[in-house]
Amino acid sequence: IPVHAVHRDNADSANSREGLSGVMGANMANLRGSDKGFAGLGVLKTLFIQRLLREGRDVLISDTDTAWFKDPRPIVYGRVAEYADFALADLLISTDCIDSTDDESAKNSGCWNTPVQKNTGMMFFRANNRSITFVHEWEERLVMYTKCPPEAGAKNGKCEGYNDQNLLNEMIE
Repeated sequence: IPVHAVHRDNADSANSREGLSGVMGANMANLRGSDKGFAGLGVLKTLFIQRLLREGRDVLISDTDTAWFKDPRPIVYGRVAEYADFALADLLISTDCIDSTDDESAKNSGCWNTPVQKNTGMMFFRANNRSITFVHEWEERLVMYTKCPPEAGAKNGKCEGYNDQNLLNEMIE
């Protein structure tokens, strides 16, 4: 689905092509280097995820630097015995945990008990109203952040250090 189709489907919202033009008008050559531009890219990501969820499609999304050694669907759908409870989850998300021994430890529930950020590099959303509501709230927070109001942490009119991952972490903690 092309990005312009995501915009067209949201033409009545603040996130229309016109509404996002200021957000995406940041330095397009280096969106990662632009807090506002990167947040705008996050808005597009949330719009795309919402569109797929509304069509009744589960969404498995991963960064381009992610490599899958096996098909992840048996795990995310809970068809592997030790991950059976995943079948009940609306959202599955990776962590920035780099200690595979600690992450696999049943004794301490892995890295979830440590102050490690949850990572948007791999996420799975189950197609249901709870997921749609969650992603919509994530989108709204990103849109607010791109405008840099004081409640978004603006200092001297600049929002720094926040992105889709930081905002998602605030929502799930």
